[in-house]
Amino acid sequence: MDYSFVIPVYNSEETLEKLIFEISKNIKVYSQSYEIILIDDCSNDGSHKKLKELKKKNKKIKLFRNKFNLGQHKSIQIGLKKTKGKKIFIMDCDLQDDPKYFSNFINKYNKKKNTVVGLANKKSYRKGIFSYIFWTILDFISNKKYHLNITNFTLIHSTEVKKIIKTKNFIFLYGELVINDIKIDFINITKKERKNGVSAYNFIKCLLIGLNILKKYL
Repeated sequence: MDYSFVIPVYNSEETLEKLIFEISKNIKVYSQSYEIILIDDCSNDGSHKKLKELKKKNKKIKLFRNKFNLGQHKSIQIGLKKTKGKKIFIMDCDLQDDPKYFSNFINKYNKKKNTVVGLANKKSYRKGIFSYIFWTILDFISNKKYHLNITNFTLIHSTEVKKIIKTKNFIFLYGELVINDIKIDFINITKKERKNGVSAYNFIKCLLIGLNILKKYL
């Protein structure tokens, strides 16, 4: 299989059908050999019902549901363990990661065969003040490079995936790439405006994640 897509899902009922359509439309230019792995992280809206409906219509879809809400990055790890593709796209479910950028990722990857990670331009990805302060401090005190506008939108080869899925404390996708010394190239992208819902990351959750990131990835 050429490509796998790993997408954690949480309360995104109204974007899922368009998401699947846009993925299929943009990847078929490169391959018909792909799978779409959707990890429902215990959504409490109609997302799971919608996912089951989509799965009946599309054989490319593989659907899984966490027994408990584990968070976005742990769900990514679970999804990565289920991939069969040689190259894996990781992206969010809310259409802020635009599938039109697949060509940019693939072209960049083909130059050096390095993992490719999306950097959102600042106008389209404005972090809150606490998030901004945290990432600025982390970048300053760390001997690693933690970009302020890093996204989860990533293209990675299956051989590199094997290096990051075994960790017992998978907190942060980009952090796992960094501490495993995976070579990374970046591309600039524009994050689309969130069409529905709000971020699941409130202040307390961001603070706890931030402390765990400092502990593990500094």
